Amino acid sequence: MNLKAALIQLPRRSDSCQQCQERFARGSDYYSLLSGDELMPAKTEALSRKDYCLPCWQKSSSEDTGTLTGSYWKSTIPKKNDASGPPLKRDEKALDLLKSAMGGNNSDDQLSEIEIFILAIFLAQRRVLIFRNEVEQSGLKYQVFEIADTEELLALKKIDLSRVDLSSIQKTLALKLS
Repeated sequence: MNLKAALIQLPRRSDSCQQCQERFARGSDYYSLLSGDELMPAKTEALSRKDYCLPCWQKSSSEDTGTLTGSYWKSTIPKKNDASGPPLKRDEKALDLLKSAMGGNNSDDQLSEIEIFILAIFLAQRRVLIFRNEVEQSGLKYQVFEIADTEELLALKKIDLSRVDLSSIQKTLALKLS
């Protein structure tokens, strides 16, 4: 299977509420609604993302549940850390490796679907990525992750890890990160 066929590009969060147009403040909670005919890489223009503040979400969901169809999740806009310490080099390397593997630009950074998924799980555990939701399309399951610092969304094909030799994958990834 082509690696790029397993990845979906998702729209970024908007700066303001879809309904009341109020700008989102740092530290505030919001809901994101993702909808579209097909969650396929060739049809990313069909994907639609709408973001709502909590009062508008509650109002819309209580008035008419039919208008809020699709996959949704609740999130918080991260606050800026003024006293951030030195960057975590291993986490940065892992995120760079994940991004370049998803872009498919450099042959040195080519990772299998399994390696990409495990790298995403590692980054989620380190809180570099935040798991947002799981969507299913055409019989395939995708997990949606958000990059904590940039709020970019990544959709990765979900892999059944019970059938994977994790120790060999761990060694391969460790070599690529060193």
